Formats: sequence, structure tokens, C-alpha cells
Amino acid sequence: MNAEDRQIAESLDAVTNAVGEWTIDLLWTRDPTMDQRYGADGRRLWTSEVRVLIQHLAEALAAGCPALFLHHARWSRTGFVAREVREKDLHAAVECLREVVAQDLPASVAKPALTLIDEALTLLGQTHALPESAICSSRPNASLARVYLLQLLQRDQLAAANVIFEAQREGKSLAELYESVLAPALAEIGRMWHLQEASVADEHYCTAATHMVMSQLRARLKPKMSNGRRVLAAAVGGDLHDVGIRMVADLFEMDGWHAEYLGANMPSEELVASLLDAHGQPAFDLLAVSAGTSLSVRAVADLIANVRNHPTAGSTPILVGGGPFRFVSDLWQVVGADAFASDAASALLVGARLVAGRTGASRAE
Repeated sequence: MNAEDRQIAESLDAVTNAVGEWTIDLLWTRDPTMDQRYGADGRRLWTSEVRVLIQHLAEALAAGCPALFLHHARWSRTGFVAREVREKDLHAAVECLREVVAQDLPASVAKPALTLIDEALTLLGQTHALPESAICSSRPNASLARVYLLQLLQRDQLAAANVIFEAQREGKSLAELYESVLAPALAEIGRMWHLQEASVADEHYCTAATHMVMSQLRARLKPKMSNGRRVLAAAVGGDLHDVGIRMVADLFEMDGWHAEYLGANMPSEELVASLLDAHGQPAFDLLAVSAGTSLSVRAVADLIANVRNHPTAGSTPILVGGGPFRFVSDLWQVVGADAFASDAASALLVGARLVAGRTGASRAE
């Protein structure tokens, strides 16, 4: 990431709370009906929404990737419409944010921020389209994914698990079940929650049940013979989304790697330390890192910088994945990674190529 862009983002970080408050003060002043229409908690909820918007703005500025902010603006609009909040209120809030930024922030911060805010206002003024189902009928095993999700929504974890185990008995591989059944089902429950078609409890239940199914699937399979390679897998600090990186670790393990999975919200310093053995030497051939939302992009960049600056772990290949890297094609290069994988199955292939290339170069030397 560019140092100047990072400084702009950090300057915005420092005033996020204040800018959020000023924005909502202006919005409430301009539209006295807000109090009546949103009730006693209205101001607090809107302030929280605007602060999250500013956080996404800062992340986009740090990365030099407007798409990160525009993606969040589009996603927010979808959620507002689903919750029967008037789109014009969201548009008005962003307009107030624009005015506060223009009037109260230094030009070095305001100028790049206003460019992104203006793009967001243009986007919010365009025709609205709901996000498509994550379980696409044209994709393999779509019916299986729907049945699995339906059983979970009916709170029948055993029936949902049996759907998966039966498919496994019929010959479907772990990668196939992960990529074409479990991952789309979880993406769909996330979409349903955003559209107010499912509750937070539904989403949490489906995620917890899927973790259990995954653990049972792993127990039923025997990994290939060890290939001597080692991968460390984790979600970065501040990121609580860990199903995807767990899938990545599982597929590496089944392919004969020693996969050490550290889970979600892993602090950068601990991750770097975990790359080393008891003698301070590199203990892994690959580091696989995920970011579930764009708010974790800087955390990924910081982690990679910490690894690169380490005297012994610095040459460890780093593979990244997660939502932000899927919708911004060159983001993996922005954060300094060696490669990007769009899903768990491709992570295995890309990771193996990275390590093979590194081994080949070492042997050539």
C-alpha cells in the first residue's frame, strides 16, 4: 500500500466518531421527520451506520481501491431497502457526510474522500437490483445445496448432515462438497439475512452446524501420505469469518500437507511468531490468510509487511483469499501477497504452485 494513502486513511480513522456525529446532526437538522420516523434509537442507529460507512471509506482510501467503498455502498442500499428504509434517507445521509468532509476535514484528506463519496452518490442514484441467489441453478450440486440449507433452516442439523454424508458416500469429494454445497449454502444464508429473509439466529445456527458437519467430514476421510509440506492458515486480526479458511486448511491436510489452522481474529504478531520453529527458523512452506470483509484489508497488508520484514520468516510465500479479493481483482497485489485464490479448491492448487516454484528456485541456486 502507498504510504501517502495510508496516512490519509489514518487521518480519517482518527475522526471517524466525530464525523459520524456531525453527519447525523446535520441530517437530523435538515430533516426533522427523522426523529419521528425512526424513534428513540434512530439517531444512534444512523450514527453507527455512518461510522461503518466512514470505516469502509478509509479502507478504500488506504488501498487506493474505490471498489471497496462502492461495494459497501451498494450492499448497504440493498440492506436498507430490505428493511423498508427509504433509499432517499441513505442518499441524504451520504450527502450530509459529503458536506461534513468538505467543510471540516483538511484538503489532503477531503479531496480523495470526496471523489469516492461522489462516486457512491452516483451509484446510489442508479436503478436498484437485488443480489442474486448464491445457489445458482446452473452450478453443479445446486439442488443438494438447497436441500442442505432447507434442513438447517428447519433446525434439523442431523438431516442436513445426512444430506452431506450421503453425497460423500455417492462419491463426491471433500472439495466438491465444500465448494458446491456448503460454501454456497452459507453465502445464501448471508444474503437472506441481509435481505431480511432470515434472522441473525438463522445465520448463526447454519454457520455453527456447518462447522460441525465439516469436522465430521474430516473425521471420515484419510489424508494422503505426507508430502512434507507445511501450511499455516488463519483469518487476520479483527476478522471473525473463519469457515472459508477452515475449508482451505482441510483441503491442504487431505492432500498430504501438515496444515496448522489458527482460526479467526489472529493477531499479526502471533501469526508471525507461529511461522517459526523453536530455533527461530521458518517452520512453514506457505502462509494462507483470509479476510472476510473489506474492513480487514489493512490488517492483511500489515500482516504481510510484518512477515516480509522478519529476518527469517520474510521469504515465506503468502496466499490470500476472501470476499474483498474476489471483487477487486488486483487487491492481492496491493496488499503485497504472492498470490490470490478465489475459493478453497483453487487455494490448494495455487499454494502448491507457489511452494513448488520456490523449491525449484532454491534448488536452481
